Amino acid sequence: MNDIVSNIDEGSAEDIKVCLRMRPLNKRECNPKLWKSAGEYAWKPMPEINSIVQVQRSGIPTGDQDLKAGRSIFTFDKIFDENDTTDYVYNFAGKELVRSTIEGRNASIFAYGQTGSGKTHTMQGNGTIRDGMLKDKLGIIHMVARDLFQEAELIEARDFVFNVSVIEVYNEEVKDLLSKAKDIRLNIREDTSRGVFVNATRIEANSLKKLLACLSAGERNRVVAKTTLNKRSSRSHIIFSINIESFSVNDISGTSGHSRVSSLNLVDLAGSESVRHRSAHSTDQRRKEAGSINKSLLTLSLVIQALGAPSMQTSNPRNHINYRDSKLTRVLQPSLSGNARLAFICCATASSLYMEETKSTLQFASRIKHIKTKSKINVMDDESISQVKEELHSVKQQMFEMNQKMKKMEFKNKQLRTQLEEMIEERDDAVERAVNFEKAKNVAVLAAVDAAAVAEKATGNSWPRGSRFGKPPIPSKVAGEMNGVSTANEKMSGQVGFLANVIDRLVAKKDDSVEYKKRQGTPMDMYESDSTIDGIRQNLRVDSSRTIMSDMTTPTRYGTHRSVSDGEDPVSLPILGLVEKLIEVHVNSKNAVARNDEDPPSATETTESGVEGKESRYDMHAYGIPVEEISP
Repeated sequence: MNDIVSNIDEGSAEDIKVCLRMRPLNKRECNPKLWKSAGEYAWKPMPEINSIVQVQRSGIPTGDQDLKAGRSIFTFDKIFDENDTTDYVYNFAGKELVRSTIEGRNASIFAYGQTGSGKTHTMQGNGTIRDGMLKDKLGIIHMVARDLFQEAELIEARDFVFNVSVIEVYNEEVKDLLSKAKDIRLNIREDTSRGVFVNATRIEANSLKKLLACLSAGERNRVVAKTTLNKRSSRSHIIFSINIESFSVNDISGTSGHSRVSSLNLVDLAGSESVRHRSAHSTDQRRKEAGSINKSLLTLSLVIQALGAPSMQTSNPRNHINYRDSKLTRVLQPSLSGNARLAFICCATASSLYMEETKSTLQFASRIKHIKTKSKINVMDDESISQVKEELHSVKQQMFEMNQKMKKMEFKNKQLRTQLEEMIEERDDAVERAVNFEKAKNVAVLAAVDAAAVAEKATGNSWPRGSRFGKPPIPSKVAGEMNGVSTANEKMSGQVGFLANVIDRLVAKKDDSVEYKKRQGTPMDMYESDSTIDGIRQNLRVDSSRTIMSDMTTPTRYGTHRSVSDGEDPVSLPILGLVEKLIEVHVNSKNAVARNDEDPPSATETTESGVEGKESRYDMHAYGIPVEEISP
């Protein structure tokens, strides 16, 4: 798609634009504990003549015998001192190159220098690319993106398409920083039509916001680490590539041959590191990274030196330029030796602590000045334009098909959501019906139990003996309503009837009371006046004995009681009065039954005492007598 098939408007050879930016001294360079000559300057920039000279500790330039070009004094296209802003640097070094890429020429902007010299700050602004956007402290990357769209808007006769890719060279491996898959290693390829290229992920970004977002996403994946010289040191070379394609607005048929393609590379090189400034506690990983960085930068320096050699200026160059010695020079081969306009921003410090490192940077920048390039406007012929348009039509067709599929999927999803809502409603209805059915079943069971109790009472059958004295059926509200008896009357009648059943069973246990009298030494004729009272009293005295009542020492509903020792008179319980009352009710009830041919009283009949004779559905706990503890 981006094949370059012809060039027009061949320009004359031009020099690479080289400028030097000196940063202020940092805290480390001004710390006397680290360096005896802390705060001293070894280099003095002279912006008025675009030169920099080596000075002594006193600030005076070195002697005349040492003032030699390329050794102690250097001259470049522009010198920026400590007070110059990044915007001022960009207007000189990068603004013209951005206009060239809009015209259809290739261009590259490099940032070179030692670790901690300010390369990343110059390219990205204050911090990361995203930080530079938020804090309004822009770097060259932000300014390039801004001017690309501004220049494109000025050319109304052409339509522009921008694509972004971000790669890095880390430990001699090329990685794609915009790929969704992690740690993707890329291969460097070459063919006759495209030259040297890398198949990295390209993202279309036709707005300033999206373009910066893509560049920021790639920058976040870059390898950085803390070193002795920098808190956030770049451990790899990163290349931001912006590919620009433009088409004539009136060239709809693709026959005018005015479609152009160009690329703009923003290269932030990792800084070289000196062994004497490296911490002794550096890890093996940091040392390996430093070795790879220094090797690639040395190869770049040798390639620059070979490109600037006098033999390269003739038509038959004798020097061989080995771009393959490093992945960095191999990737940058189209920019260094081909059709491109170049600008190098060399960053350095004037501190005497790094005098040799700064001198190495200045010598590298001097060698670049000997290189000349020829930039050309890249155009595509009719055949290439037709191919591009066919690919564009194919992409549009695929997009249309995908949109149709998306609409079908959305319609199907809507139907599924409707079905799901209906199924949820049906489920809720089923749950509600199940709950209502369970409630109706429970009501029916209770009604059946009550009906069975009434039937058993009518036939004279006794209740199933679930407890010691027989447990009555479970009372329910339904049974009370069926019998037409109020809850209070039913409760009283049931309690009296159940106590009557207990009394009958106590009277039948005459032998137990006799044995108790013998054991207590009580005269037998004292309790022979009434067998029913005898059985009740004896049973109560037995229950109040030490063996059974010893644990019941807490207050009860009808008063307190204590255990009775053998040979002692039993303590009269307040409940005996109630029992005598119940006995009297029971006797009257039995007399009434005898008078009615032994038919049991109905649920609504009352005894002489005014209490209904209905059999109890409650235990004797209601009257303070624990049924389970009454001995037989």
